[in-house]
Amino acid sequence: MWTAACRLWGIPEARNCLLGLVFFYGLFTTLIVGLAFSDGATSLDDFLRTAVWVVGGLALGSFLAGFQGHPRRLLGLVSFAATGLTIGLVLIVCGVAPSPALNTVLGSMGGLIVLPLSATLSANIPVDMRGRGTALCHAVKALAIALITGLVLAEVVAPDRSFVVLACLAGMAAVWAWRTFFRESLEFSMEILLSPMYRIRAHGPGIKVFPLAGPLLVVANHSAWFDPIWLAKVLPRRLIPMMTSFFYDLPVMRWLMVHVAHAIRVQASTFRREVPELKEAVAVLDRGECLVIFPEGAMRKSADRPLRQFGQGVWHILNERPHTPVVVCWIEGGWGSFFSYSNGPPTKNKRMDFWRRMDIAVKDPEILSSKLLADMEATRLYLMKSCLETRAILGLEVPGKLLETEDDAGDGDMQHGGEAIRHH
Repeated sequence: MWTAACRLWGIPEARNCLLGLVFFYGLFTTLIVGLAFSDGATSLDDFLRTAVWVVGGLALGSFLAGFQGHPRRLLGLVSFAATGLTIGLVLIVCGVAPSPALNTVLGSMGGLIVLPLSATLSANIPVDMRGRGTALCHAVKALAIALITGLVLAEVVAPDRSFVVLACLAGMAAVWAWRTFFRESLEFSMEILLSPMYRIRAHGPGIKVFPLAGPLLVVANHSAWFDPIWLAKVLPRRLIPMMTSFFYDLPVMRWLMVHVAHAIRVQASTFRREVPELKEAVAVLDRGECLVIFPEGAMRKSADRPLRQFGQGVWHILNERPHTPVVVCWIEGGWGSFFSYSNGPPTKNKRMDFWRRMDIAVKDPEILSSKLLADMEATRLYLMKSCLETRAILGLEVPGKLLETEDDAGDGDMQHGGEAIRHH
C-alpha cells in the first residue's frame, strides 16, 4: 500500500485530485453538520433532514457534471463550483438563513467538484495498481470524513459557528482550483461561448482508441484560425500546439500561449537555418504529451485545393522520435467559416458563424515504419495522402492525386501551428 501511495503521489494530476477530494470531503462533512445545527436544532431528525437536501444536491451536481463529456474540460467545473460554494457560504455568513433550496445549491456545487476530481483520479491510477490505488483513495477520503466528524463530536469544531471558517476554506480552495485548473476552466468557458456558433462532432475509429497517455503527434489540415480550438473540443487530451509568431506575439495571446496553452512558438519565415522549435516539439513528446502540428505551414487559400504540400518539420520531429504514434485528422467545415480565407481574409466579407456544422474525422493511431521514415519525401507524401484519405470517413471525395506539388512556403502567411520549417 505504501508503494501505491508513493506512485500516486508521483503523478501530478492524481496527487492534485486526491488532495482536492480529501479537502472537499472534509469541508462538506463540516458543512452538513453546520447547516443541521445552524438554527439551534440538535435532534437526529433535523440532522438527517438537512443531510438529505445537501446529499440530494450532491447527486444533482454529479448528474449535471456528466454532461461535460471531455475528460480534460471536466476539471474546469471545479473552479466555478468552488467559487459558487464560496459565494453561498459568504451569503450565510452575511445573514441569509439556510433553506432547503440553498442547501441543495450548496450540495450541487459539491457534486460539480467531487465528480470531476474522482473521475480524473481514477483515470490516472496506473492499470497495474487499480485495486490498491482505488482502495487507498477511498481510505483517505473516509479518514478525512471520520476526522472531521470526530472533531465535531469532541466540540473542537463548533458547528453552529463554523460558517466563517468554512467560507474562508472554500475561498482558499477556489483560489487553488483556479490556479491548478485554469486552462481547463478557460477552455470550458470558451466552449460555452462558442456553442451557439459551432456544432462540433468527431467521427472515425480513431476517436474511440485515441491514446489518453504517452507521447502522441496529431496531424491535421489547416483551413481556418480556429482549427486548434475545434480539435481541442473533440480530442480527449491536453493539446500542445505549434503556433507561428504572427499570433503568438500578440499581447494577450502571448500570455495565454506561454502560461496557459504552453504552445511552441514558430518564427514566421520562409527560410531559416536555426529551428529551435523542433527541439521544443521533441521535448513535448519526451514528456509524454500530445503535440499538434499543421504540416501545411499555411492556411488554405483556395476552394479547389483542400490541402497544401506538407513541409519538412513533421518529418524532422518523427525522425527524432520514430516510435511516436501519429493520429491523422481532417477538419471539415472550417473553409467558408468566418475565420477562413474564403471570399477574402479571415473575418472579412463573411457573416459571423452561427450553428455551423464542424465535422472532424480521426484515424487510428499509427506508428510509421523505420523504412518509411528513412525517406523524408516519402514520409511527407504518405502523411499528406493519409490526411486526404481521412476525408472518406466523412463521406467526402478523396482526390485521386495530390492537388499540388509545388512548395507553398513563399506566400509568407504561416498560421496557427505552422510547419516548423520548409527548408533546412
